[in-house]
Amino acid sequence: MKIVLKFDFWKSLCLVLGLALILLLFANFTGRFYELQVFQIDKDEIARKTLDYINKNLVQPGTSASFVSVEEESGVYKIVTKYLGNEIPVYVTKDGKFLFLQGIDMTKKVEERTPQQFDAPDSEKPTVELYVMSFCPYGNQAEDAMLPVIELLKEKADFRLRYIVNVYENEVPRSLPILADGKTYYIDSLHGPSEAWENLVELCVQKYYPTLTFWKFVVSVNQNCSSIYRDINQLNECWQSIAKNFEIDVNKIIVCANSTDGLQLILEDTKLTQKLGVTGSPTLFINGERYYGARTPNAFKEAVCSGFIQRPAECEETLSSEEGSVHGSC
Repeated sequence: MKIVLKFDFWKSLCLVLGLALILLLFANFTGRFYELQVFQIDKDEIARKTLDYINKNLVQPGTSASFVSVEEESGVYKIVTKYLGNEIPVYVTKDGKFLFLQGIDMTKKVEERTPQQFDAPDSEKPTVELYVMSFCPYGNQAEDAMLPVIELLKEKADFRLRYIVNVYENEVPRSLPILADGKTYYIDSLHGPSEAWENLVELCVQKYYPTLTFWKFVVSVNQNCSSIYRDINQLNECWQSIAKNFEIDVNKIIVCANSTDGLQLILEDTKLTQKLGVTGSPTLFINGERYYGARTPNAFKEAVCSGFIQRPAECEETLSSEEGSVHGSC
């Protein structure tokens, strides 16, 4: 799939007229006009003086624009100039007093301008990996926005959460100790030991339960447990209550999180974050390609759908484009 860029008149004008013209263009957009010391009403004379004004004030040193044509259009003179091989129209009032660098036809619908489109490498089943910290509000927002995409595409893509932590063999401040294979390891997460524990819990739920069940569990934890996560006892009561609502075996998850199983899961994510240089929550990869776009359900859907060899019919459905209330990263 090729990246498609929409034509942007302003960028083209920038290349042609240079920095001075950009400054003039900006001022014109904010409502300012450029007064020419021209008082003749003859269109040819106005065209000559307009070209003289452009060459003295707007073009880059050592270059010049030439005259192509002049005609009346909608009550003003449209003067076509040629500069660096490009024909550029400008507009001047009939008294020769004001110069406009662009005419905008208000009867035509303005085409929406979009940033460069994300295009993931193609695969039969895209791999979607969202790197987060379990109680980072920005990561939580991304998790919430991804849920409708999972509900739409279901098993047609492989969705995974990855957790940003560090694992040490020696104790570090505010880390979570985990005993595995007769040895104590220390898991360090940005928002403290409670977050490190929740990371382990969610990794174990992800391991043993279907993607949609897991993601709904995570979103529910985001909504109900984030305000009390610093108290690990309250946090345990909160996530366990939610787990029961989704028929998740709490004991199985606790055993996993407190064992070699949980440690291996978190070590796998640690190695990947270090390999990819991931430090911020959220960070999204689709088929190994890092995504930098908007964090809305529809933007995520389009990003994932760009990674299919054959785009499925579900990709034509439009999801919400509403932004979350928080912006940034942890």
